[in-house]
Amino acid sequence: MRKILSISFAIGIVFNAYSQDFASIINLKSSNQQLIEDAVKPSFYISKRSFQLKDSLGNFFGRGGKNEFDVEYSLALKVEDGFLLDARGTFPWNFSEIFEKYKSRYTPVIYESYWSELGDSTSFKELSLNNATSEVLVDSVLYFYKSDCFQNKGLSIDRSQGKKEGWLVWIVGKDGSSLSSNHDLDVITYRYAYELSLEEDSLSVKAPNDNRYLIGGIYVVPDFSEIGAIKFRLCGVLEKCKDKWALFFPFMDNGLSTVSPKDKDKEDETESDLTPVSSKKSKKDKKKKK
Repeated sequence: MRKILSISFAIGIVFNAYSQDFASIINLKSSNQQLIEDAVKPSFYISKRSFQLKDSLGNFFGRGGKNEFDVEYSLALKVEDGFLLDARGTFPWNFSEIFEKYKSRYTPVIYESYWSELGDSTSFKELSLNNATSEVLVDSVLYFYKSDCFQNKGLSIDRSQGKKEGWLVWIVGKDGSSLSSNHDLDVITYRYAYELSLEEDSLSVKAPNDNRYLIGGIYVVPDFSEIGAIKFRLCGVLEKCKDKWALFFPFMDNGLSTVSPKDKDKEDETESDLTPVSSKKSKKDKKKKK
């Protein structure tokens, strides 16, 4: 009996050691995955946009003693000639529970826009949008802002049809607050092939088998146009719609329309915690005129 126990104990030690080694092996990223992540990750950033409320007389209001009424965070992407924002980044008031009781009598107005590199939890930098123009890519889902604020350092775009053999690049976090803290964010990639045509502008995508919080992502395809060099072009964008993930292909059709904000229905409620910012003009606007 002692021999059997000794053998079982030894086997358990060996198996446990093997399991740990095997787990470390399967968690390692392949060289291809690491190459893609290193090339694509700098194009992502965290968007922080605040808004104020404006009454019928042109007065602006913040909340709780602050100039801004509320703030929303979203995943954004630098692309050639500008950047992409989802609906949360474009219309943050539509995702603010606090705004519900004020929407009947006030108009929400973007106050400040900030950005931070993915995983940089130290600071947010102001994003100047003075000369930016916005266009709809996917109605109520995805928007393109034409701007030179990132000096054209974003991803180039693939507009061609046909068979695509590329990679789904997902951004994941520890939980739903990962964006606001810009902490514990990671990138995971999966191979993905698809026949792309103008007949389909999106398709359902199965979420990856990962226990972390899925924030969003993109679909990139390799570009071998230069000898000895490989680039990755943006072909699609991953967005969550009605609790399911969809991959949108908005770049084939160049017929873009101007964004028109879609506010929610209005209803009367109390407004006792509003903070008057100024009369007629916000303080931020006054500073810009000096």
